[in-house]
Amino acid sequence: MKNWITILALMTMTMLGVEAQSIRLNERIPKIMVDSELGKEIELSAKEYVCLIFIHSQSNPCIDALNEFNSITTLFEDKLEFVLITPESRFDREEIIGRLKNDRWKLAHDIGNQTFKSFGINYVPFSVIYENKRKRIKWFGALNRIDTEKILNLTK
Repeated sequence: MKNWITILALMTMTMLGVEAQSIRLNERIPKIMVDSELGKEIELSAKEYVCLIFIHSQSNPCIDALNEFNSITTLFEDKLEFVLITPESRFDREEIIGRLKNDRWKLAHDIGNQTFKSFGINYVPFSVIYENKRKRIKWFGALNRIDTEKILNLTK
C-alpha cells in the first residue's frame, strides 16, 4: 500500500511539472499579445535575438535582478532586443520606468495576462531568449541564471 501511494505521488508531481512547463528549447515561441512600441507581437524588432523579461515593477527581487543583469546587457545591445513584459497597466508606464531605473529597454504591457499565460510564467523575474527571424526559443529560465558566457554562446 505504501508503494502505491509513493507511485501515485510521483506520477502526480510529474504530471504537474509537465503542465507547468509550457515552453521548450528550439520550439516556436508561444503567442505574444502586448501593448508596446515594438508592436503587439514584438514584430517590429530588427535585432537578431529578443530577450523577454517577465517582471512586476513592485517586486523587489525583480528590481534587484534587473539591476544586476543591467551591467551585462550593454555588451549585447547590438544583437539583443531587451523587452520587459509586465502585467501592470500601460497608464503606469512612467511610474514603472521610475521604479526600474532603466529607460534603455523596451517596456511591454501584457494584454489581459495572455502572454504570461501562453508562456506559462509562474514566477518573476523570468526570461526567454528567442531567435527573432525563426521565432525559436534559444534559452529560458530565471533572470539571475543568465550570464555573459551564455549570451555569447547563444548569439554566435
